[in-house]
Amino acid sequence: MSEEPEQQEQSVKKTAKATKPVKKNFTQISAIQRYSKGLTIYTASVPFPFAAQAFNFDGTDKSPEERAQRSLDPRHAKKIRQYLENNEESYYLPPLIVSVNGDAEFTPSRKDGDMGTLTIGMNALYRILDGQHRTAAIRGLLDKNATKERFKEEHISVDFLIDIELDQAKTYFRLLNATGKTVSKNLTALYADDVESRGIHDILVYVPLFSDLVEKEKTNLNPKNEKLFVYKWLFEATKRMKPRINSEFDKIYCESFWRGLSDIIPQWKAAFEGTLTAQQIREEYISTAGIFIEALGEVGAILVASCQDNPEKVVKYLSHLKNVDWSKNNAAWHNQVVDSNGKLLSRSGSRKFLTEFMLDKMNLAHKLLAA
Repeated sequence: MSEEPEQQEQSVKKTAKATKPVKKNFTQISAIQRYSKGLTIYTASVPFPFAAQAFNFDGTDKSPEERAQRSLDPRHAKKIRQYLENNEESYYLPPLIVSVNGDAEFTPSRKDGDMGTLTIGMNALYRILDGQHRTAAIRGLLDKNATKERFKEEHISVDFLIDIELDQAKTYFRLLNATGKTVSKNLTALYADDVESRGIHDILVYVPLFSDLVEKEKTNLNPKNEKLFVYKWLFEATKRMKPRINSEFDKIYCESFWRGLSDIIPQWKAAFEGTLTAQQIREEYISTAGIFIEALGEVGAILVASCQDNPEKVVKYLSHLKNVDWSKNNAAWHNQVVDSNGKLLSRSGSRKFLTEFMLDKMNLAHKLLAA
């Protein structure tokens, strides 16, 4: 909401007084002026090329005390760039928040209006308060010939703050990043929308066991949770085992894998039939733990080589697991998968042990050495 006209007029005058009039060598941007908790904010939509060229991150050679941003993580910027490339028709980027230090003036299009023109001197310094990785991703798109033409006409929303000092910038950065709630990795997997992820979603949705027994929001299962699995575990395991031969083969192979195990592992079958609760199974068995699902992903990836002629043949190999004792009391798991107190171990050695154990049951232990 806008302030009263008198307060608006004072804010506009304050901005104009604090900066010199700009007559030439300037950039003009259509913007909306608004107010929030004592701040005057100018919201605009700028082309990708302008953002890439003007909004430079200058913190690489500065200490944290000398900047109002975290260090740039190229891996994070790359992930955003790949997201944009894979979702060109339907992506979303939150607005950038940028401070402008230098000549700048807002001119309302009508008296006491919120819409107008933000005029910024060519020598003004832009400091990114929020969105350096988005900006780096945009720059990466425009630096590549393969994507430059596709994205050069795109725009991104920007909230401009005029002439704020470094200490103020640090405060705003802290507030911006302290109040955001981290999205769970489980939701991130569930909402993944690239081509490969959509294929994995299509596989998992057709496994009856997974329809009601998969936690799709929280990453951890508390003792009272009525779900048997976490979606991210199944998603990552499927991604690991996916043959990548062709879409039809991949779908049949992975669906056969999970459907087969639904009948082969006694606890999975009992959960589906309702003869055991998810809480009982998680408390007494290892066969639904994250480390167990990870190992299944490894096993599935190794079995692909033995099923090239028929993707459904994977069930024959998995059937060798039917009579395994998956209870935590099984001495075979002690200090390998379960500690002396009966707690599950979640380490790479445990995953490797389970992978070797299952392949050995299938008389395929040699396959692990060749993988």
